[in-house]
Amino acid sequence: MLAVITFTDQFRPYLQQKFTLRTDHGSLQWLRDFKNPDGQWARWQQKLQQYDFDIEHRAGSRHANADTLSRIPCKQCGRSGTEVMGVPVNVVALENLEEMRTSQLDDEDIAPILKAKAAGVVGQEIRCGKRSNSKNLLMLNWHRLAIQKGILVRKWFCDDQSGYRWQVVVPKRMIKPVLDQAHQQLTAGHLGIEKTIERIRERFYWPGYRSDTKKYVASCYECNTRNEPVGKGRAPLQPVVTTRRWEKLAIDILGPLVVSETGNRYILVAIDCFSKFAEAFPIPDQEAKTVTRVLVNEFICRYGVPEAIHTDQGSQFEAAIFQSMCTELGIRKTRTTPYHPSGNGQVERMNRTLGTMLSKVVDENHRKWDEVLPKVMMAYRASIQSSTRMAPYTMVFGEQCRLPEDIYRPAEGKVQSPEEHATQLKKVLDKMYIVARRRLKVVRKLQKQQYDKSSRGRSFRKGSLVFLRSPRVARRGKCRKLTRPWTGPYRVLAKPSPVTYQIQHVRNRNDLQIVHFDRLKFCPKDIRIPTHQKRAHMRPKAVIPQGTRQVTEFRPTVVLEPDEQPRKMKDLEQGHIAARRPRRRIQLPSRYRDYIVDLPGHSHV
Repeated sequence: MLAVITFTDQFRPYLQQKFTLRTDHGSLQWLRDFKNPDGQWARWQQKLQQYDFDIEHRAGSRHANADTLSRIPCKQCGRSGTEVMGVPVNVVALENLEEMRTSQLDDEDIAPILKAKAAGVVGQEIRCGKRSNSKNLLMLNWHRLAIQKGILVRKWFCDDQSGYRWQVVVPKRMIKPVLDQAHQQLTAGHLGIEKTIERIRERFYWPGYRSDTKKYVASCYECNTRNEPVGKGRAPLQPVVTTRRWEKLAIDILGPLVVSETGNRYILVAIDCFSKFAEAFPIPDQEAKTVTRVLVNEFICRYGVPEAIHTDQGSQFEAAIFQSMCTELGIRKTRTTPYHPSGNGQVERMNRTLGTMLSKVVDENHRKWDEVLPKVMMAYRASIQSSTRMAPYTMVFGEQCRLPEDIYRPAEGKVQSPEEHATQLKKVLDKMYIVARRRLKVVRKLQKQQYDKSSRGRSFRKGSLVFLRSPRVARRGKCRKLTRPWTGPYRVLAKPSPVTYQIQHVRNRNDLQIVHFDRLKFCPKDIRIPTHQKRAHMRPKAVIPQGTRQVTEFRPTVVLEPDEQPRKMKDLEQGHIAARRPRRRIQLPSRYRDYIVDLPGHSHV
């Protein structure tokens, strides 16, 4: 509509007679039939009433004469969309026979043999100067060499003894195009090393083609970002060591579940890493405000302030309100690395136990799960924990939890004064904690021995190139199963802990993360990043724990494919039409120029 107003006003001297307004915007056909217009729409209709015209709709595919004008690159700002001409292709076309013949004649190893074969010289009589390893190997195959259409070929006998085929002897300059055709072409399918070797062997030959093919396939970017490594790396176990109650509190959110009758959908789970005492609170959402309020009112106000809280990197735990709560209460906040739930293993295991118990006790009406949740947690706290061999309730309160079945048992204990009870309780808890520490130490040792049996992989050095495994998130217009799980390459900058690494993307310095060893794999130093590969998307910086030095100065040494020359402004006569219109440059209205503004990318004055 704005375009109609703009150009009818611009061509007003030529539109005094009846004319036809042809557009690919179908809704404009009912432009003058709009009932009860108001505001800007009414003013636009009033402005168009001075013209006599008919509106005709034409499909966009037939509207190229006008549509092309909006896709011409802007000379003023230099921006242009993706060009229709010159679609980026990740395949280097193999030269024709004449080019192959010319390349053989220019090759210092093949040219003397080709000329000798053409002249009918016997192999032993060739005088071709100093011989290289490639030339020696070709000379050993002298009796199998021939010339076809001016090109040197080699006779190769098929493994199945079905006959023989002629292999083109490839000069050094043509090895790269041949490998591109045999592996990266769409009809090649990025197959593995052995299949690519067989594909080449049936058609081409050059000394060392096997090793060249192995190196080429091993440095393929698409294959590295899709294939899983042989013997996936697994770091040794790093046990969490705690020696007292509330030294470290691990929390997480379980859900989403079915919305209960009271409107709850999630469960806030908290567990003490020493006593294994756990609490679970139903919450309607997982907003930071809700999580912080429930944690303070229901847990901290009841049991006291923990020394540390350990969480994953969920937005609700990284929000300012949650961080402020930890700062004001003197709580040390720690977090796991991204997409590594085993870094908070105790609460994750509690989530699994809680889900199992709820599924066994909830009735057919699943919307009442929050009503049975307190009873389930009571049963858990009163049961013996496998590592300490004590009940979490007993570890916190110093006595056995009284359960409904205790009505059949007589009361135990003698009458004590408050002072005597406090003294006795302290002795019981001190003795209990000594036993618990000893048992936990034994359990941690056994767990580490068992876990480390399957640990493998060597550590990464500073400066090493690695690929990062990212979760396959289903995006609009893309299939999760067709998404390649590995991204990169990244460069290792530091090693904050025995199992974590600080990495930075080689093309995007803003992509700086601290990740676990299990999510990394080695990247070949000569990795070939395709020229059409877009620069990495700008990602938010990962949360860097305090005390870790943030290193950003480095020089990547990744081998990149020869890229195209930077695009310059094409003259309109060359006919380069953009497939997409340039983005608009958003500017503030003139009425805001003299006011203080607080918008991204604009000055404050």
